[in-house]
Amino acid sequence: LPCLLFYSTSMATELELNQLISELARIPGERERRKFLLRNRALHDRNAVNLLYDESARLARVDVQEADRLAESLAWIAGETKDEHCKAQALRAAGHVSLVRGKYADALRCYREALTLFRRLGTEVEIGRTLYGGSLQALIYLGEYDQAFAWAEEAREIFQRAGDRLRLARL
Repeated sequence: LPCLLFYSTSMATELELNQLISELARIPGERERRKFLLRNRALHDRNAVNLLYDESARLARVDVQEADRLAESLAWIAGETKDEHCKAQALRAAGHVSLVRGKYADALRCYREALTLFRRLGTEVEIGRTLYGGSLQALIYLGEYDQAFAWAEEAREIFQRAGDRLRLARL
């Protein structure tokens, strides 16, 4: 199982992981970020990957360079661990960065690839999260309205089944 390649974060608390993520986001050079990731294996854990994604998504609206650094770090971790969940998170984060930069076709490509991986993994809530938000914006900016309505409807059904009232309200 790919997730067995991940290192345990049992030694690192969520606060410590968030501090590492914040430091990682500020490292400008790719080589330095990779060295940092090699030294801080706690960031290779599934929980840490999800925290990295969440912070990248948050930063996309605040500091796109830092968001991009985290998205690139996610892609590197995915390559190292060969974990499809991590790869999907990396693609979705890259989609957010591309969207903010006005590269809508690139963003949509990333979202579609992430969606394919989440569908293969069968992670329904992640499928719903990928179908709404940035991906809908990219579809609308590209004039793909029918696809946007179809994705919104599928996301609505997923969030209803999951009882996710917050995402339903946002959608």
